[in-house]
Amino acid sequence: MTCLSKEFADFIQQGVAAAASSCNAELLPSMARVVACRVAADQRITILLSRNLNPVFIQDALTQQKIAVVFCLPSSERAIQIKGGAIRQESVLPTDWVLVQQHEQDFADQITPKGYPREFATIYHHIVESNLYALSFVANGVFEQTPGPQAGQCLV
Repeated sequence: MTCLSKEFADFIQQGVAAAASSCNAELLPSMARVVACRVAADQRITILLSRNLNPVFIQDALTQQKIAVVFCLPSSERAIQIKGGAIRQESVLPTDWVLVQQHEQDFADQITPKGYPREFATIYHHIVESNLYALSFVANGVFEQTPGPQAGQCLV
């Protein structure tokens, strides 16, 4: 288990664009758009996504126990990748829908100064509340993903 610093925990819980990936036994990749995430006191990371739009990714992650999630802050293009394991389905908390809505607003606040309309955030984060799915994992490593010469460097 990698110790997730407060800086990284705060970073991934703000208005970032996030995508998760895994693979099947034949190493065929699968991906999912993450609509929000939360970090527990024990540093377990829970990503929130659409169950009906991502069944292959969910199955791959749970079966193979491998996940990588990239989090990118649109205002600065700063990005990190967190790789992990010990993946499990979590209960969707009563506060998760509020978290998703807040994340969408925070994302909109990041992209509007770049010329994107706020409606883009709504389209990008589109999810039906009844399809909200929570998948958690333990971080095994944090990597720099901001474009440039340091991309790929292990941070933790």
